[in-house]
Amino acid sequence: MNNTKALMLADLHFGIKKSNVDFINSMESYFKGEVLSYCLDNDISDMYILGDFWDSRESTNVRLSNTVFDVLKQFESHNINIVVLVGNHDTTYKTHIQTHGLKFLSLFDNIEVIDKLTERTIHGREVVLYPWQVDDTFQDIKWKDKDLCLGHFEIKGCLLNSNTVFDSGNDKNWFFKNFKQTFSGHFHTHSETNYNDKEIVYCGAPYHLTRHDRNTDRGFVVYDFADGSWERVWSEHTLRFVEIELGYEVKKKSNIKGNIIDVNVKIDNDFESDVLNLYLKSLEQYEPLQVNVNPTYDLKLYSEDQEEYDASKIKTIPDMVHWKLSNLDIKPKLQKDIEDYLDTLLNECSTI
Repeated sequence: MNNTKALMLADLHFGIKKSNVDFINSMESYFKGEVLSYCLDNDISDMYILGDFWDSRESTNVRLSNTVFDVLKQFESHNINIVVLVGNHDTTYKTHIQTHGLKFLSLFDNIEVIDKLTERTIHGREVVLYPWQVDDTFQDIKWKDKDLCLGHFEIKGCLLNSNTVFDSGNDKNWFFKNFKQTFSGHFHTHSETNYNDKEIVYCGAPYHLTRHDRNTDRGFVVYDFADGSWERVWSEHTLRFVEIELGYEVKKKSNIKGNIIDVNVKIDNDFESDVLNLYLKSLEQYEPLQVNVNPTYDLKLYSEDQEEYDASKIKTIPDMVHWKLSNLDIKPKLQKDIEDYLDTLLNECSTI
């Protein structure tokens, strides 16, 4: 293959959710199916992984290791070259990155691991490759307007997630001054930040990893070294977190099948448990991987001067907490925030 285009992915997090088998299977299917197929269909022979290949710094599940080996052998057999940057999840220590979990990848003839600052020219473009940096001293270097920076950074002013802009970290102006383009891993939400003709692009994770990814697209970037143009290709058949409201009309089975579904339920005077149970049962025909109920409580159900809560209504941990909070002198919004946070924690503990 002689193609100036390459795939850029970041934050694979192999082993997420304590190497949960459903996530392992979804990731395997994604790489052997969507990613490999895209490379073969488009004559692409190069792939860059911008950090956080692994999720856990401590251990690797045997099943996961076998799956990752099989995936990498598939790319090796098709002569697809892979460059992997060390990310913060790949390292053991916070003070240096020399002890990391990617050394074995170098045993593959088609894989190069980047664990130190590296300069090279790729298809005529001057490129700097940055593995995870343990401090900000790397910003003392002046690169004099290099073409491209590939790294694993936390950059101030870029999107941490769909609702939050990261307010600390590396100075984005340093990237604009030194590189025409910067592509980074680390933040799982895809984003672009521009200044004049310069840009910082977060590839984002290629698939859903946590509930922060609910109802969002994920995928990889296709970059053309010939002219610096790029596009996103969204994943289509990976495990997803999906948030819906009670009564949501399912129009496509693919929206539910194999996914983790969170159903928002408002507990108020009109709430009927039978309606909820029937709705949850109706979702089963669409073959979800898992369905969870995310309750929110109407504070109007409880008067401000109520000192005791009807004990017969205390049937769950959230009920108990609500009763306790109702007897504290706190603002209603704070009470609701605490209850919502508790519900999230309980869902995380009882689900994948």
